[in-house]
Amino acid sequence: MSTYRLIEKRIKMIIELIEGLDSFRAGTPRKSLSKLEELYNSLKLKKPPYKWKVLARDLKDIIDIPKHHPSYRKLVNIHQIASLLSYASIGALILGFYFAFREEVLPFFYTFVAVFTMTNLSFILRIYEARILSRIFEEKSDVLEEKGEKLRETINYLLIVLKRELRKIRRHEEGIELNLQRTDYNNIQVIKEPSFFRSTYIVKIQ
Repeated sequence: MSTYRLIEKRIKMIIELIEGLDSFRAGTPRKSLSKLEELYNSLKLKKPPYKWKVLARDLKDIIDIPKHHPSYRKLVNIHQIASLLSYASIGALILGFYFAFREEVLPFFYTFVAVFTMTNLSFILRIYEARILSRIFEEKSDVLEEKGEKLRETINYLLIVLKRELRKIRRHEEGIELNLQRTDYNNIQVIKEPSFFRSTYIVKIQ
């Protein structure tokens, strides 16, 4: 692989890590801890502000915030029901293909209605689950801010590393866009605000 492609790959990894850490700061984790650890270690960062095991503790604490809330049991139940509906809809979809193949119109119609109903119910429950989580993190915003401070420092460091990598392939002038939920970082400029279809800010490195 050429040096240019290696740097491009590294840039993509840095962006993925930044966006992943930022999502934890906002209380909406979008990456698993194992994936973030893989990215962090693969980058072989020089003199980062914190070692991974230090960041991992705060990331784990953020994940555990809802577990200490009175609504947690309700949250688990909703998640389980939504998952069961998703799996059931997949099973019904396969059954529907079977009926379609055999040209059995009435059974196919019933399975189609079942798939439509279960898929939409699962979707509605996922939205409800996300709202409960959002409310919990809002109530625990002080804990979230405290646990997210090392993440913010690390993201500021990663933004500097990203800028250096962009310079290597002469892309620092055109810059690169990131999707972030927090914007209290150094060296970034907000390009677009969140919208009905997007929950993140689009930012550019200055």
